[in-house]
Amino acid sequence: MAFEPVFESINSNCERGEILEQIKAETKTDVPLEQIKKVLSVNAFVTTEEGMVGDGKLDYSGRVVFFLSYVSTDGEIKKAECGAEFKGIMKSDLLSDGARVFTTATVDKIDTDLSGVKLSLSAYVTVRAEVEKCRQVKALVGGEDVFVKSQEITYSKGLGLKVGVYPVEEQFDLNYAVKEVLAHKIKAFITAVQCGVGTLIVDGEVLLSIIVLQNKEKGGIIRENRTIPFRMELECDEAMPTMQAIARVKERAFKTDVSVDEESGQSTVTLTAQLQFYGEAFSISQINVASDAFCKQNQLELEREDFFYSKSCELHGVSSSISGRAFVDELPVGASLLAVGGEKVEVVSKECDNGHLKLTGVLTATAYFTDGEGNYFTRKAETPFDIKEEFGGGCNSESSVRVGAINARARVLSLTEIELEAEIRATLCLKDNAVVGLVKEIKTKEQKEKCDSALSVYIPFEGEDLWSLAKRLNEDPDKLIETNKDLTFPLTGKERIVVYRRK
Repeated sequence: MAFEPVFESINSNCERGEILEQIKAETKTDVPLEQIKKVLSVNAFVTTEEGMVGDGKLDYSGRVVFFLSYVSTDGEIKKAECGAEFKGIMKSDLLSDGARVFTTATVDKIDTDLSGVKLSLSAYVTVRAEVEKCRQVKALVGGEDVFVKSQEITYSKGLGLKVGVYPVEEQFDLNYAVKEVLAHKIKAFITAVQCGVGTLIVDGEVLLSIIVLQNKEKGGIIRENRTIPFRMELECDEAMPTMQAIARVKERAFKTDVSVDEESGQSTVTLTAQLQFYGEAFSISQINVASDAFCKQNQLELEREDFFYSKSCELHGVSSSISGRAFVDELPVGASLLAVGGEKVEVVSKECDNGHLKLTGVLTATAYFTDGEGNYFTRKAETPFDIKEEFGGGCNSESSVRVGAINARARVLSLTEIELEAEIRATLCLKDNAVVGLVKEIKTKEQKEKCDSALSVYIPFEGEDLWSLAKRLNEDPDKLIETNKDLTFPLTGKERIVVYRRK
């Protein structure tokens, strides 16, 4: 009988990692400094694009759009928008040819420069690249004249990344006239992902918030929130309803337009946005792989490898309300809080284990006030948070977590302190990972010495199982059971093992 081991390839061994890089984006506005009495707020929307990946590098680019509101020298509240481009190169061993990359970015800090002729703005942007590098793994599964210690693994096999763009269009009415939109923000969250026949179905919500100035003599500043549900379908020919799926979304662009009906005094707000989706379906596959092997005729040299694989892939959403005290620059007596906007979270630490998500971080926002004389001003506010939420799933370091803050609000506690509240939403892409040691290569060495006895009796080791016994005795495990039917494993060490060799 010829020695012929049999191998199979498995396409599920993916190394995952995250790369962070901070970059600065700068621009000048068209607003002369001589026209600015006071800057009320500066918010920013940032988008990214992935470029070439390979040779340990990722080319990326992006754009920051600044939304500026200010009080002019004539006492009017005005707004301005401008943009700044940025690009960079990340370097990492993860960024090899064929690696998949999903980039997002957050604005950490915005600076205003009042030293020139026109107002200048700069944003410090953290670009985050989630990298997945998959490769085929060769695994011994059996063969002629080779005995294997086999174990069955069940793993999720990706059917390939699918990408799509989804347009959002929404209109809603306000029962008052809007003079200016001072700030606006959108955040998209996925709430569910499922497979249909030949498609990935992604459900979620776009959360829009706008800070508006009313068009009247003593116009107030008001925050408006809207939730727009969406359903995106990505084509995936192999997808079936029984399969698992995960998806990610990022905001590519958006704008809000306001029209006012002079007769009714009402306003119509129109939101247009673009969302980009990345989704993948997973089929469940089973395979028996060898973690050990021996040959009766020859000594073997085995090359082993730890095989990391996902048993399942799921998506979960978690929501938690947070509140905390925030110290602010002293407020004037008689100040009234009007609205809160520009909320964001900086996650300091995250832990996901045994169905619990733990997050610590800082919530920041801009609070809009009016003083006793009707003058508008703002205060920056921040408060730490610490949350722990349960959800129905398991996660580990390979799971990705996307966190955002929505629906910020506040109340004044004293002239130097406010209570800041918001809702924290987290979207978790969960992967139930496991590891198994397998044999990826096998070579024959010198021949084994043959035993010429027709019958042999052996005393086993205490605690020995069938595989270790068969390998030590160089015998077929099935034949050992056939000729020693009373054996119970693990062995006690007092049994007598009979081996028959017929010539």
